[in-house]
Amino acid sequence: VLAELEGVPPEDVAEWVDSKFEYVVACQMYHRLKTSTVLEERDKAFFIDELRHQYPSRMKVAYVEVDGQGSGASFASVLLGVDPEREGVDRILYKVKLPGNPILGEGKPENQNHAVVFTRGEHLQTLDMNQDN
Repeated sequence: VLAELEGVPPEDVAEWVDSKFEYVVACQMYHRLKTSTVLEERDKAFFIDELRHQYPSRMKVAYVEVDGQGSGASFASVLLGVDPEREGVDRILYKVKLPGNPILGEGKPENQNHAVVFTRGEHLQTLDMNQDN
């Protein structure tokens, strides 16, 4: 409707919408789910990937990558997308090294905080996946 109001030709609407909207899904556990030995956890990562590949130009996943264990572990905030030139191939768009584990207290706000660096534009809306309203 907004494209029509702004006079965008019908054949350009999809490209116009892609330029206006982007979804950054903050899933701090994605790296752990993807590398898990538990089938149910790998399935969760698979379904996230299915959505990401279904909407490659608009949907990205932000997650915390953990290398190592214990006090020697290193953390990075990663934005994962799909390579536009090679269909179906994952591509790390950005990777920001973190000084430590970003999840210190409550997970939900800290999950959003680590992903906000990957957003752009004038407006930002955050939604909780188990939000009732």
